[in-house]
Amino acid sequence: MLEMMRPVISFLNELDRDIDEYTRDKSPLYELVKKTTQVRSEALPKAATFKAPKRTEVVRSARYTKVQYSKKVDDIEILKDALNLTSASAVGERTFDIVLARHKSK
Repeated sequence: MLEMMRPVISFLNELDRDIDEYTRDKSPLYELVKKTTQVRSEALPKAATFKAPKRTEVVRSARYTKVQYSKKVDDIEILKDALNLTSASAVGERTFDIVLARHKSK
């Protein structure tokens, strides 16, 4: 059983690495998985072999990474009000975009 599951586990590990590298929203491999057609296991032939796409075979987009930091709740609340946002992550994204736009325009 473990031998049969090895390709599936390897693929899921690759998918996890792709999501870590690009984020879930931008992962090319995750997008490919979401587009696949679901098949019930009963419909598969008994000798079906799992064939997964390799990360190197999927069209790549720009790479992404996560940026995280911690700040006082009161300070985040001030920025949420000032920027008309509802979450701390939205504050982080918006403030990043503001600073980046300033530096790109120089």
